[in-house]
Amino acid sequence: MLNDFWKYDPVNDLWIEIDELPGPSRCGANAFTIGNAGYVGLGLDDIFMDSRADNSDYLNDFYKYVPAFEMWVRIGDFPGQGRYLAASFAVNSKGYVVSGLLGKLDQNRSKMNTHPDWQYNPQSDSWTEIENCPGSYDAVGFNIGNKGYVYKYDALYEFNDNSWTKLSAPYLASFNNIGFGIFDKAYFGLGYPHQVSGSYI
Repeated sequence: MLNDFWKYDPVNDLWIEIDELPGPSRCGANAFTIGNAGYVGLGLDDIFMDSRADNSDYLNDFYKYVPAFEMWVRIGDFPGQGRYLAASFAVNSKGYVVSGLLGKLDQNRSKMNTHPDWQYNPQSDSWTEIENCPGSYDAVGFNIGNKGYVYKYDALYEFNDNSWTKLSAPYLASFNNIGFGIFDKAYFGLGYPHQVSGSYI
């Protein structure tokens, strides 16, 4: 498990190590950008414990990175249950964390999809519950302009005016994808093969 962080300088094509993320090292964390600051939080602090029947290793701390001062500042803790593999994006100067996963097991010995979903307001350093995205964990979030999007398998959900709309999307047969928006286009791919009926497709 790691908590190192790096800055990329596109002018000089250089990677520069910056201060580590405070708090525990983690995987499956979330990040978004609001204005001139980056925000990172949540995740799992022990990948070998993700099948435990409790949620003690699922983090809810969150941090802001301010490049002008090259420093991390802890913000208000995420108010929902600690989780990992959630989707996140930022629109209209607000950050959003959608769905996610708990290692806690349900009655069928399956991991639990986690709601509710939340909006972060940096002006008040506060979290507000929003309408749940119909999509599940292992999704990827990104924004195009003033709209947020969450993609999972073959479904794309658009967040606009505090409500979700399902859109058509390609079936990538994978999860844990990456995604981003540039101008008026979305780009997403990579990931892990989706397992169906005991085999990977």
